[in-house]
Amino acid sequence: MRNNVVSFFVCMWLTPTMLGCSSSVRAMEPSGKGKLNSALLKAVKGGRVEQVKHLLEKGADADSATEDRLSALMIASRDGRLHLAEILIQNGADVNAEDNLCNTALMFAAGEGHTAIAELLLKAGAHINAKAALGETPLIWAAASGRADVVRFLPDNGADIQARTEPGGSALSRAREEGHEAVVKLLLKHGAKQ
Repeated sequence: MRNNVVSFFVCMWLTPTMLGCSSSVRAMEPSGKGKLNSALLKAVKGGRVEQVKHLLEKGADADSATEDRLSALMIASRDGRLHLAEILIQNGADVNAEDNLCNTALMFAAGEGHTAIAELLLKAGAHINAKAALGETPLIWAAASGRADVVRFLPDNGADIQARTEPGGSALSRAREEGHEAVVKLLLKHGAKQ
C-alpha cells in the first residue's frame, strides 16, 4: 500500500492533466443537473438500486464524479455493487474513466477482489493494462491487496504479468512486499519473472 500513499502525495502537487489522466468524468456541479449527479453518487455509495435507476431516468449523468473525479462506476466497482455497475454501464458510464490519480474502475474492482465486476468491466471494454499515476495496473492492485481470485482471472484475460510501476515494482514484487504468498505462487505459475 506504500505506492498508494506515494500516489496521494503526487496528487497533491500534480494536476490530472500533468499526470496524463483523461478527463471523461465530470465533477459535481453546485446546481441544476449537478444536484441530480450528487444524489446519484450518494445513491450509489448507499447501494440504493431503485434510487439510482430513478435518478438516471431523471437525467443524472452516469459519469457523475466527485471533486477528485471518483466516478459513480468507480464507487460501485470498489464497493462490490455488481448490479449498480451493470446499470451505470447500460446508461453509458465510461468504463475507462480515470480519477485524479489515473485510477480506473477496473483497478478498484481488482484491488477489492471483485472478480465478477472485473469481468463485467472487461466485457464492456475496460483496458486491462491501464496504468495509474505511478504505473500501477489492475493486476498490480490485485496482487498488492492479496486478491488471489482476481490475480488468477486477470492474466487469463490478457493482463501483462510483467508490467512495472514507475518505481520499478511489479505484481510479483508487490505481492511479496505485502506477504501474500498464495498470490506470489499464482503469479509465478502464470510466468512472472523474479
